[in-house]
Amino acid sequence: MIDGQCVKDYDNLTMYPLYAQFKKRVIFVNIDFSKEQREGDDTSCFNDTEGGIITNFLSRFCNKFGKLIDQENKNMIGVISPYKKQVFKLKNQILHRSKLDNQYKKLVEIETIDGFQGREKDIILFSSVRSQNTVGFLQDYRRMNVALTRARHLLVVFGKSETLNNDEKWKKMLEQISTFKSKADLIDKDSVKDDAYIDQMVDFITSDKEWHEHELK
Repeated sequence: MIDGQCVKDYDNLTMYPLYAQFKKRVIFVNIDFSKEQREGDDTSCFNDTEGGIITNFLSRFCNKFGKLIDQENKNMIGVISPYKKQVFKLKNQILHRSKLDNQYKKLVEIETIDGFQGREKDIILFSSVRSQNTVGFLQDYRRMNVALTRARHLLVVFGKSETLNNDEKWKKMLEQISTFKSKADLIDKDSVKDDAYIDQMVDFITSDKEWHEHELK
């Protein structure tokens, strides 16, 4: 995963003061305690823990960078997942139950990977969902390619590394992200309920430190 030449040549970030703040362009948030779930006979799975963290992350992100967010940018933020059930849950959490201000909700689009085919957003939050022994839909590398190439300025992948490492291509991607000092390990399920801790996750975007150096103690 490397920058294309157009990105390397692009130095006029003064036009985009929000993105000029970012020290990291790709982040993996490892949610060690997440659990995938299913309802009844539904084959589409979801992950409420992961969804809750994404929702809080988005809310705190907008709270921190609100003055720099372009209210007219309809291509601002995309939240995507391979699973329709997770998309349904995320829409409910983000659009109806979160603390996210209405002025920011209109800037967020929540869809499946297939729904983002051929389109981009400035910021992509990707919910991988799976937490058991197999990666399911995530082993479809065409979908993986779509998921990881929709972001213009920032990609944040939420998942469980123990599960994703069971797939060779995801394992290689996580190894590369680690070389960027861009992996955040969440191992305490109680800490993520604290806004101050979520704020640390948001601040990680603008930090050149590794997570263990940056994390709130």
